[in-house]
Amino acid sequence: MRTDEPAGCPFTSAADEDFDPFRGAYHEDPAEALAAARAGRPVFYSPRIDHWIVTRYADVQRVFADAATFSAANAMDSIRPPGRRALRALVRHRFAGAPVLAVEDEPGHRRRRRALARPFTRARVRAWEPRIRELAAAHIDRFAGRGHADLMAELLWPVPSHVILAFMGIPAEDIPRVHEFSVSQARFTWGEPTEEEQERSADALGRYWEYTGGFVARLREQRFPPGWIGHAVRAQRRDPELFSDNYLRSLVLNGSTAAHETTSGAAAHAVRELSARPSLWAAVAEDPQLAADAVEESLRYRPAVVSWRHRARHATTLGGVDLPAGANLLLVTASANRDERAFDRPGEFDPHRPDARRHLTFGDGDHVCLGAHLARLQVRVLVEELARRFPDLRLEPAGADAYVPNTSFRTPVRLPARWSVARPVPAPSGTLKSLP
Repeated sequence: MRTDEPAGCPFTSAADEDFDPFRGAYHEDPAEALAAARAGRPVFYSPRIDHWIVTRYADVQRVFADAATFSAANAMDSIRPPGRRALRALVRHRFAGAPVLAVEDEPGHRRRRRALARPFTRARVRAWEPRIRELAAAHIDRFAGRGHADLMAELLWPVPSHVILAFMGIPAEDIPRVHEFSVSQARFTWGEPTEEEQERSADALGRYWEYTGGFVARLREQRFPPGWIGHAVRAQRRDPELFSDNYLRSLVLNGSTAAHETTSGAAAHAVRELSARPSLWAAVAEDPQLAADAVEESLRYRPAVVSWRHRARHATTLGGVDLPAGANLLLVTASANRDERAFDRPGEFDPHRPDARRHLTFGDGDHVCLGAHLARLQVRVLVEELARRFPDLRLEPAGADAYVPNTSFRTPVRLPARWSVARPVPAPSGTLKSLP
């Protein structure tokens, strides 16, 4: 322990005291904002949020891998605890969410993860590509002739929402209704929301919770219930102790909100990075096979999930810094992805980078994102469809409030774009009727 550390509290410098994860440099570009920390103070304490900030690749990877020392139990805790009005809203809706995969530790995590993983295999996810592509094309058709659009509102937010809801098995006729619950929870959980914002998010969460009860009950009445949640219901039949009813309902809620917002943000950042490089955007328009590598580099260079959280189970040392038992850690994966010790020329956007897939955007170890294949597929298809239709697409300034202020997610609020040429490319064939 440092000798200049005051007894009973973490050592902090003036820079640590000034660290603001909700606005300013970190809000705009966490990786760039933490460049100096990566170089000389890779793990430091932020009294503002009572978290230790972890900035280097090796240290973040170690936390993900060392489940005996670091717990995921705090990953979904609210930075600012819900106030009375939000709590009353949750009670009104009888909200009783259960911890799910993202925050589970052993015993039980691996067993449940194995039971839930089969629908997310690469081969099974690949079968969704024609339907995702047709859905994207249908949305683009609605604004193609206009010459301008807010891509977030008209494409990159609604398409991932519909895809994940259908993937879970929510009936087509319910998707428009459930889509209304898909409000951003980033400020509620990882930000500094006002009391009114907390109440609004809690009400949306509660209304969605009420829906999940009837949805899961209907699936249990079917012999072969569809979708990922249907798969979980069948696993519950085989082993009733594996999943409680509240666990299944929480899967619906957390699976859709987390997978939706992160995929929307990843697609937005990929479009932004590629369209800012006209020659690269044109190359993707001419040769869609380039899109996969470009998307992977975008996930490394400008991720939608910029950090995750863990907690030290006992006193330990990380990055040369002594951590007390119970220390909350903010693992800034966006910073780790640009660590000079892990990547060559990490500050350059290089779609031909051979090791881009080593990024930590989807986590690592036992808690690597279960839906990574589905997210990659959606982002790639959305980029390909936009590039082939609008080879001269250019983005316009989105305004000062580009992101919802929070520690962990970067999903643009708006993504205004213009184009002069809309290629009259026929929509790909598929079965859009299965995805409204």
